[in-house]
Order: sequence, then C-alpha cells, then structure tokens
Amino acid sequence: MSSSRKALFIFYFAAMIEYVLAYTHQKSGFGSRRLDRSIDRIGSPYMKDSTFFPRRALWNRLLLPFALTTTCSTKLLDPQSAWAAAPSRVEGIGGGFDVRQPPLSAIKIPDVIYPASMEGLWSCERRIISVEGNSEQAREAWTALGGSKPKLFGPDQFEEYLTRFFIPPFNHPQTYTYNDSEAAGVARDRGFEILSRASSSRSVQWEVAHPNLLRYSQDGTNQQNRYVELLVVQRKSEIPTSSGFGFDELIRITSAAGGFIPGGIEKVARVQRKYRRALNNATGARIVEGIELVKTFRVLDGVAGIEMPTSTTKSMLRMSRPNTA
Repeated sequence: MSSSRKALFIFYFAAMIEYVLAYTHQKSGFGSRRLDRSIDRIGSPYMKDSTFFPRRALWNRLLLPFALTTTCSTKLLDPQSAWAAAPSRVEGIGGGFDVRQPPLSAIKIPDVIYPASMEGLWSCERRIISVEGNSEQAREAWTALGGSKPKLFGPDQFEEYLTRFFIPPFNHPQTYTYNDSEAAGVARDRGFEILSRASSSRSVQWEVAHPNLLRYSQDGTNQQNRYVELLVVQRKSEIPTSSGFGFDELIRITSAAGGFIPGGIEKVARVQRKYRRALNNATGARIVEGIELVKTFRVLDGVAGIEMPTSTTKSMLRMSRPNTA
C-alpha cells in the first residue's frame, strides 16, 4: 500500500474512533476525563465540548480526507511542460503527423539555406510535368502555394515569375560549411514570390524573423473570409554542395471556410525541391535547374497521414538572371 493510501486509512480510522468515543460519552457520561483526553489527542477542531458533536461537522471531517486527496494530487504545469507531458495525438497511428502540435524536433534549422551566389533577383520558369492521383486536391494545393491562374495548372503548362534571395540580417544568419570552411548563405523571399505569382493584387504578411509563417489574402484585402495561411511544420534541408542543394518541407495550409462558418479548412502539402547549378548552353550564363514534387495528404482532426499521398505534382524549375536590357 502506498504512503498516501496509508495516511488516508489512518486519518479515516481515527475519525471513526472519535465519533464512537464522542457518542458513548454523550449518551452515558462514563469516563468523561479519559474520553476528553482521548479526544484531545485526536485533535478534533469540532469538539471543544465533549457533549457537542454536530452531525454536519462529523460528515465534513469524514469527507475531508477525500477532498484533500483530490486537491493535492493536482499538479500545475507550465504550458511547455504540459505540452511535453501530454500524450501524443498520433500514438498508434502509422505515418500520422500532428500539424496542430508538431514536435519541436520537426524543424531543425530556421530556414532553407541557399548558396550566396543566388543573392538578388531571378526569373523562374515553372513547367508541370505530371499530375498523379486526385487532380482536384493537387490543383487546390498548387493554388494555395502561390499558383493563381487555373489555366496554368496541368501537364506541360508553363509559368514564369520573379523570385529573389537576400542576405538575412545579422541576428538571423544563414551559414553552412562548404569545402571545410564556413560560408554565408542567403534566404528566399517567400512573400515577394507569392506576390510575383499572383494574377491580381494580394495582401501578403511575411517576416524574415518568422520565415515559417506566411499569410495572404486572395483579393488584396484583409478580410478574414479570404485569407490563406501557410505554416511550415516540418523541414529538412540539404546544405549546398558541389552536387546541389534542396529542401523538404511539410506545410499546413489553412484557408477561410467562408460565409458564417467559423474557423478554417486545413490541408497539408509536402514540397520537395532539388537544385543544381548549371550553365546556359546558348549564352554560357549561369542558371539553376531544379525539380519539384508537391504531395497532398488526407487530414483528419489535425493529423495528416503522410505515408500515403493522395496526389503528386511534378514540376521542372529553371532560374536565370532576368534580362535588364
């Protein structure tokens, strides 16, 4: 028996003895001095006079151990401790990933690192090669991630837009090791790229200090029923080397339900890109070629089944310096 249960048993047993002694003393008056001394040893707060023992006081005393046990067993935890102590919502779900409460280890670096040579403005050509699985879910993910012209979604469709890379501020450095020495990398301006791909005005909220969160409105307003939120909940980054660089990000897409429906609609997409540096055969100019896979998954109550995608969109990317002439 545990120590807490032993203490509870002794407390309850002593209270019962107290009641029996008090009742006997009240009815017969036998051995009043001895009974008074026994009651004093028990220390009842309700019995200053041995002839007075209210029924409510008795029940309060008998039930007190249970109330104390319930109260004392409650622990106050700070939010981080409570989050860490809470059981995982995906326990027992094969391949499940909680996009509402992702583990802290899911994002190991603040942002994707690109080589320093990519600093500045680039023109990006995107061509969709194939769409497999649920084409409607694939189109919705393509639209939420920046695509704005429906006619440009589909095999052999071509899209061109501007993107840019910048040196992060000193308090958010992007460094990596290249040829046994430390090199300074650059970051992609996600907000600028979303604006560049839009066919109409958009209101975009994105900060360098918080690169994992991007929020924009489809029609350029700040209306709550028109927003789309992109949140990176998992990231793996391939550090730039002579063979290339890339990343793998799991993104939670939340869009307004619209109308009078509260909350938002959750979708999940995995964006995987692999880049390599090359030269333009015609001009000899430096270019960056890449391949992109965008996968969608089923989401139920904030848990995504990331082992089995519902759709896969494959695209080819080609970046070159824009012609400023």
